[in-house]
Order: sequence, then C-alpha cells, then structure tokens
Amino acid sequence: MRFFCCTLLRISLFVLLSSGLMQAQTWHKLADYPAVNTVKAFSQNAQGVIFALSGDRKVFYTEDEGDHWQAFSSVPAFYNVTGIEAEGSTQRFFALTETQGIAYTDDFGLSWVNDNLITSQVSGLGLPVEDMVVSGSDYWLLAVNVFVLPFEYQLYRSVNGGQAGSWNLVSVLPAPAMRIFVPDGELLYVAASNGQLLRSEDEGQSFVPVSFFQGKEVVSLFLHGQNLYVLARQGEMAGLYIADSSGDGWTLLSEMPATANASLAADFDEQNERLYVSAESGLYRFVFSTLAWEEVLQASHLGAVLVSANETVFSGGLRMNGFFRKKAGESSLTQGEINLPVESDLLALQDGVFYAADREHNFLSFRAIDEDQWQSVNLYDYITEQEDVVFSMGMHVAPGKLLLGGKHFLLSIQDVDEITEVGNDFNAPVSSNFGFLFPRFIETDETGEQWLMVQSLNQQHIDYSPDGGMSWATPLQPVTGMPGKVFLPGENTFCMASGHFYALVMDFSAGASLELAHSADGSSWDFIALPAGTTLEGRLFTDGAGRLYLFHETSFYRLQTNTGLWEPLDLDLGSDPAIDVDWAFDQQGRMYVLMRPLASLTHPQAGLHIQQPDGSWEHWPFPQEGNHSIFLKDLTVQNGIVFARTTPSSSGYVPMEAGIYYFSDIVLSEVTPVSLEQKIHIYPNPAVTQTTVEVSRSMTYTLSNTAGCKLASGHLQAGKNELHLNLPAGIYFLALKVPDSSTTVVRRLVVVSAH
Repeated sequence: MRFFCCTLLRISLFVLLSSGLMQAQTWHKLADYPAVNTVKAFSQNAQGVIFALSGDRKVFYTEDEGDHWQAFSSVPAFYNVTGIEAEGSTQRFFALTETQGIAYTDDFGLSWVNDNLITSQVSGLGLPVEDMVVSGSDYWLLAVNVFVLPFEYQLYRSVNGGQAGSWNLVSVLPAPAMRIFVPDGELLYVAASNGQLLRSEDEGQSFVPVSFFQGKEVVSLFLHGQNLYVLARQGEMAGLYIADSSGDGWTLLSEMPATANASLAADFDEQNERLYVSAESGLYRFVFSTLAWEEVLQASHLGAVLVSANETVFSGGLRMNGFFRKKAGESSLTQGEINLPVESDLLALQDGVFYAADREHNFLSFRAIDEDQWQSVNLYDYITEQEDVVFSMGMHVAPGKLLLGGKHFLLSIQDVDEITEVGNDFNAPVSSNFGFLFPRFIETDETGEQWLMVQSLNQQHIDYSPDGGMSWATPLQPVTGMPGKVFLPGENTFCMASGHFYALVMDFSAGASLELAHSADGSSWDFIALPAGTTLEGRLFTDGAGRLYLFHETSFYRLQTNTGLWEPLDLDLGSDPAIDVDWAFDQQGRMYVLMRPLASLTHPQAGLHIQQPDGSWEHWPFPQEGNHSIFLKDLTVQNGIVFARTTPSSSGYVPMEAGIYYFSDIVLSEVTPVSLEQKIHIYPNPAVTQTTVEVSRSMTYTLSNTAGCKLASGHLQAGKNELHLNLPAGIYFLALKVPDSSTTVVRRLVVVSAH
C-alpha cells in the first residue's frame, strides 16, 4: 500500500507539473482534518437541543436530532470538562469541570462564566464537580473539596439558575458521592462510589443510607407511575429494582441478561415506557409492558445514552467510532459521526500518509496525501492492556515505519494495514514513576532499528533497544566518571548519530550547567563542549545522515565531525529568545525551519525558513486570515511539500477550524486528475455488517483483502449505495472504477467485530 500511495503521488505531481498548473509559492489549507470520533456524554434541554461531550472535552450541539452538529465557539481547555448538563427552559449550558468548579455559557461557548465553588480562590483552581441535576427551580451539584484532608464530598444548591455566586453549600456528605437523583422533585438521593445509596427528606440537610442497596452501585433512579425504580449493579450483574414512591420496600423486579456484563449508564423513555441501558457488551432496553429485557445493539464499552424528546435514542462511548442513533419509527441503530474538525496533539507524515493521534481519543486517524478523506482505526484492536482509556503521548517517524507510544503500549505502524504492538507492560521497560509502559519521547538511529525512549521528565536513565523493540538492553545512564551529572530527559535532549549516543547532561558538581555527553556503547561517556553562551536549555537532533545539530535560544549549530567544533548556521531568527521552532530535512538534506513567537502577536522572522543550496535562507511568513497570522507547528517535508498544523496559542490568531496547512507550488486539492475528482463518501468506516458508499455518478466496485484477493464486485448508482458485509475484522480495499475509463479510486474499508 505504501508503494501505491507514493507512486500515485509521484504520478499526480508529474501530471500537474507537465500541465502547467504551477502557482505562486504560498500556503494552502488541506481540507477535511480528522473528525471527532468519540462521544463521552449527552444532554438535552427543553427546546430539543441535544449536546454531546467528545472524548477530547469539546462540546457540540444539534438541533435536528443529530443530522448536523455544530461546535461550541470555545471550551476552555483549562476547565478540564468531565460532564455536561443542559438547563431545561433556556439555552444555558453547564460544564462540570475537574479543576474550575462549575461553568456555564448562554451563547454556545462564545463566553463562559465559572464559579470555583470556593469562597476564597485557591491558586486559581476550583473544586472538581462530580454531578449536577436541574429539578424545577432547584439546581443541585456534587463537588469534592480537594483542599482539605480527608477530601470532603459536598452538596451544593442554587435557586437562582446556577448563577455564579449563587451556589450554597448545603451539607458535607458521609460517603464519596457520584450521582444525584431527584425523582419526584422532593426526595433527594445520592449514590456513592462505596456502594451506598443515601436519601434525604429535608432538602439535603441530612442523609440516611438505604440499607437495601448496600454494596450495590446505583446507576439510575427514576419515578414511573406511582413507583420508584433503581438500576443497580453488583460485580458483573445488574438488576432493576422497584419500590413505592416513599422509597421503602425495595424488591428485585428483573435481572439484566448475564451477557450484558453489567450496566454503565441508563436513560428512561417515559413516553414509550422503556429503559435504555448501555452496558459492557452493548445497548439493552427494559420494556415495562412485557417486563422483559431486549438486546438493541451489540457494541463494546458503550458509556453514554440519551432518549430525546422526539424519541431518538443516542448511544456513545470512548472506545467506539462515532455514535449510534435510532430515530422514532426506525427499527435499529445506525452509526453516525459528529464529523467536525478538531485539533490533534500528534501529527506525522510517513511515506505519503498523514497520521494523527491525541491524548484523549483511543483512535489513530490517517489519510494519504492523494486522498480527500480521513479514516480511523481503534487502537484497542492492537494493544494487549485494555483496562484504561488509551491515549497517545509520543509519535516518531522512523525509516519505513511510524512509532506511536502511549499509556501501556508502543506500536509500530506501516501504512495502517500493518500495525504491530512491539511494546507493552510485559515485554518492555516500565516507567519508574507510573509502574507501566509510558513512552513519552522516542528517538531512533538513521536505520530505524535502534531505539531510545524516555518515559518521564525526571527519570535518570534512557531506555535502549538495539533491535527495534524486540529486546531492551541495559538502559543508558550516568556512570562512574560523571559525578554530579544527570541526564536531562525530555524532547530533543537525546539522540543517536553515526552509531553514537548523545545526551544533554546537567552538571551540578560546580553549579548547574549544561553539557553534551556522547558514548559509543553507553558504558562510558565523554564530553563535547557546547557553543559559547549555551545555558540551561538546548535541543539536540540529527538530520538523518548522522550529522548532529543543536538549537539554543535563537541559533542553530551543526557539529563538524572532523574538528569537533560547532558551526553556526547563518539563519537570522532575531534576538528575542521567546520563540519556538520546529525543523525538518528533505531527501536532499536541505533544512526547513518553522519559527513562531511566544510572547507577541507579530515577529519579523516568524514563519517558514528554507535553506538554499548555497547555504542562504529564504523566508516565507505564516499564512494569513484577515490581518492575522495563523501560527503553525509540527513541521514535516515530503516530495518538496512542507506540511504543518495549526497550534492553539494565546499569543496568536487561531482559526475556529483547526487544520493542516501546506506550502508548495502545487495545490494538492488539484493533484488528482479531473476524472478522479468524484466525490466519494464511505460510512460508517470502520463498519460492522454494512456500509454506505455515496458517489456522484455510476461506478463499478471491487472489494479485495490486503492479499489482493477479490471478495466481491458490482455496480454503484449515483447517490447512496448500501453494501452488506459478511467479513472478518480487518482492513480491505474498495476499488471504484468509472465505466469506459481507466480512472480508478481506491479507498480503505475497515471492518470491526460486532462483539
């Protein structure tokens, strides 16, 4: 597949260059950045507006039952939003935060107000909020006072619409609180994480335990008719319990099917008398007319469920791609996507394919340069340890592969159709700080076979594998002869070049100073003098040809191997050290530097600097939107095209729609010939048992596996075509051909298991 992508790219570039489509060299925006794939929570207000919290803590809303979604203008990242609650009669929307108390917006994120729930501000922080419920004019929330020991679990109340400053502390709870329930507007219930259900009959002033539920985790509590119902789980089993409206005399009404593997969340469809429950193995519902459980959907690790006022059922979770939806009158749930652009924390380009990952999702998104659509694979399909939500921390481009590291895993990726787990908690070094594998910074030599890895900023060694992660040798560490010296582990503080290890070292023996250590085998270290004036910061890297470089403050240096002296590069980045830089090299060894200021909106040297054959530098400013620069980062170069992505920065203009920009004579949206510019959409992708192929004109298709064996073929009409799949989980290729033409478009189709 790598050969196909690169070959098609080269052919396309040749067609463009020979067709006279050269443009003035400038920045262009690459369309269709990776879309949000996971939904963590749903909520709805009385106007029928449905809100969704994505895995990366952004908020979206839909006014047409999920057909179209819009993003909030902003959701401050420092809020660390963990839950959402929509107010009933207005468009006020609340964000439950982990570090800033409770926050709300009345204009879909254009402006925010937050109440830290502390009478005296503590270091700008607020209390973590566990849950919130609106019951008539009463607003209730649970918060944890983490500024006292032991932690206090507190109940707050507002009778003034949740306005900042209107939250009053009602009581300190006797157990660690998780959820609030006000089923009839009078009795107040609180579910605790220690398996207790607490009840208050005096508006939260005092609570007594409901002894029947001792040891059971209460997931949902609601009123239906004259009875109260509780969905509670204990271990791997869950059941629905009933009592009269007083909350006394609980009995088991019905036990959930054992195949559900316990419940995670629930929502009651009062109009149709059905309780929808998301569970480990899928979505279930309890039908009160038949007192029976029904399996609605098989899917792993659903965690959010909502039944809208229009009887649309939504279900989502962190470990799934998109969300599931069933409108009123439909017989089954189908998969959809919020499908709005977000910014990825990690971005790389390898052999003509973009890869994007981030610290909140468990998905790896990808697209070939010559394609117009992003796709995603679920990292849970490839890793051994699956207890925690997967998130990625480090990405490194090595010859012929991409290395992706995160919590519990290290993956080697080749063209997406070959993803291999090369490291986990059992076969690779674990972090001394965390007790599990946590690759944060990864470096390789020029061949990509020798690996260096750092897992935390304060570790005093560097993990080393001589054979591409197959085995891990004794870690590199300061040895005898280095008294008072410690490694300075971090990004671009260690590398390999020409068979030698290099690492920046902090010397505390005579005051803190920075030194460069190098070793042939890691057993003994020598030192190379750094350029004059180098202080406590520096960044170390190679050009892929074994030459060593150093960046310090505003200057780049290259080590001359024959003299051991540092040669400054003739690149003027100004005199203000408050800048950040990225660098890359093309196949000819030419250097590219991307510089952005950190303390100002403008800087005369900000933008892209390209080294010319004579050693001089050509400067191109950042792309512009209006009168503002769009700051970019994560520089990479392939086939003479420079790629970078937008960066959130308080000191620069950031477009609402994050994305990838490229700098080239060539407009990539025109790379494919006109005959290939058919709009082709395949969804859902990944698919389970069926997918829809939407094309603008009639075409034929052939479905093949990765070995090239044809599995199916047929005709597609203009519009939407449904393909039924009876395939094992894996990656397949759908070749779409225009009749009476040599034009063929190939798309990847990922099939996942329904279980």
